[in-house]
Amino acid sequence: MKTFQSRLSSQRGAVLIHVGIALLGLIAFATFVADYGVMWVGRSESQTAAVQLYQSLGYVQYGTYPRYARVDGQWMAGLFFWKDLAAT
Repeated sequence: MKTFQSRLSSQRGAVLIHVGIALLGLIAFATFVADYGVMWVGRSESQTAAVQLYQSLGYVQYGTYPRYARVDGQWMAGLFFWKDLAAT
């Protein structure tokens, strides 16, 4: 039973990653069409999957804010990324 549940959890995680990629692509496209040209995003350092997704899509980290969010009573840094949409 645990094997099935862990496999199901992995499949849900993979689906969520694909949905995240699709949504980020759609937002980036809308930003490009609106002629903004650059997209900025920020996430807590605890959101490692999101950070890895941004990096894999070519976003460049440009800054860190040490007290971005509190998680379980502990401060987490915020990581900030940007991407030049005209260059892609």
